[in-house]
Amino acid sequence: MEVNTPVTCSLKCERNKLTKSAHRILDYVENQTNHWLLQLVDVVPTVDTLADAKHNIGHIQTTFDNVKRDVQSVHVRKASIGHKLSQLQSRLVDLHCLYPSVDNKPLLFNSGTYFLVYRCEYCTEIILRPSL
Repeated sequence: MEVNTPVTCSLKCERNKLTKSAHRILDYVENQTNHWLLQLVDVVPTVDTLADAKHNIGHIQTTFDNVKRDVQSVHVRKASIGHKLSQLQSRLVDLHCLYPSVDNKPLLFNSGTYFLVYRCEYCTEIILRPSL
């Protein structure tokens, strides 16, 4: 009968199909993260590009968070990919602040004054303009 030492268990766990599946998922997450890092560098993004990036990065983050395999190689890869993913998210936040989606429609308010509201994910700027 074979005794399960930590080395034997480690080798068996590394060759397990669940570990291989976790690595395939991490490959996908890493490829998508690298793709979006390249897409959002030195480019003036459009509203559609930012919306698409926000949607896809949310999907990538959810996929990354769902990898739960408790193996050393998966932990090492998750650490490096997690760092890239956090860089990507901070880049997206920076772009949202630099290029906020602008809604220049006046608010419906019966005061004889128009409000222009510029919305960003983290800030709202209201400019008071008297009606003409």
